[in-house]
Amino acid sequence: MQTISLSNVFVEPHSPIFIALGKGTLPFLKNMWLRYCGMDDDKVEFLASALLAWRTGKGLRSLHIQGDRNVGPRGCAALVDALIKGASPELQELDLSGTSVGDEGCRAVIWCLGGGWAACARTLRRLSLRDCEVTSRGMDVWLHGMTTMPLPLPALQTLDLGDNAHLGDPGLEHLVDGWV
Repeated sequence: MQTISLSNVFVEPHSPIFIALGKGTLPFLKNMWLRYCGMDDDKVEFLASALLAWRTGKGLRSLHIQGDRNVGPRGCAALVDALIKGASPELQELDLSGTSVGDEGCRAVIWCLGGGWAACARTLRRLSLRDCEVTSRGMDVWLHGMTTMPLPLPALQTLDLGDNAHLGDPGLEHLVDGWV
């Protein structure tokens, strides 16, 4: 099995799927879609620790944690910490759409990936922070990261920031300035 989609399936904090992942009993798993699963910071922390413990196979290539507003900066920080420590070194797609990671989550992601601290910084092609409550302040952090970090996401092809109502022109200016 390479893909698990648990869309609209409520996942408990110590879900058997996370435990199996942590034990390495899903060695061929490449894609995990957790959409509208009742995820929150505690569950993302547990998932992050399972990903970090997973040492069989090469890890996930696609991780979607979508549509759960109870996932905030703390959950995002736990996930980023696991990536920094070597979880999912071949991650190509990270989708946090519809969560509440906000500007702090944006800061954690750019610090982890833009700084080259995570192995997946070289492989990440798609990052979605759509409808994540990112504001122009979050894009100011993005600009700072993109202009001062040693590795400005060389593989990134798509950055989805749609439906962030408070991003506005100042945020877009920071975004554009970060790529120039």
